[in-house]
Amino acid sequence: METDAANLNAYVRKTLMEVIPCAVFVVDCDRRVVFWNRSAEDITGYLAAEMMGVSCSSLQTRLNRQVSSDLQA
Repeated sequence: METDAANLNAYVRKTLMEVIPCAVFVVDCDRRVVFWNRSAEDITGYLAAEMMGVSCSSLQTRLNRQVSSDLQA
């Protein structure tokens, strides 16, 4: 029974993170992306599939490059 409740709780949290109108990403203890929601895709232009496993330092470099490019446009 606890497993069913835990699975439902995890499903609800993941669903909420997908529909929230804010960019949400989660990193693991190794500082690698393990979750990237649809709003993060929309805001950054990076798909969740391409962000999985990306390190925080690489993520910061990518986003800084994007902001610089957007400012120059």
